[in-house]
Amino acid sequence: MATSKDGDSASAQKDSKLFIAAIDLGTSFSGWAFATISDLEQEIKPNIYIKSWYSTYTQFATGKTTTCALIKPDGQTLDSFGYEAERKYDDLVSKKQHDSYFFFKNFKTSLYGKYYQVKFFS
Repeated sequence: MATSKDGDSASAQKDSKLFIAAIDLGTSFSGWAFATISDLEQEIKPNIYIKSWYSTYTQFATGKTTTCALIKPDGQTLDSFGYEAERKYDDLVSKKQHDSYFFFKNFKTSLYGKYYQVKFFS
């Protein structure tokens, strides 16, 4: 965003700190990305930042991770998500310390119908 003739750079600074984020909570895989408003206003290809996820089963980074959540024994606090949740739960099972944790995998489909859903009509 350009500054005005009066040198109003405060407005430009404020706008440069605005972000757009996208979250894809998929049935099997999930991911997220973000970009700054100023990046998206460029006429050239904008910078869109995508979270890189690393599985313990491969050496390559991916743009998505498994849709898994490991909840702490208090039943309310997220311990880990995605590949990290799988790895940690596997570790807890191998040490026989998993009984008090809650592990959810591919849970998105079980949420359908339990919460209010917006429906779009054309």
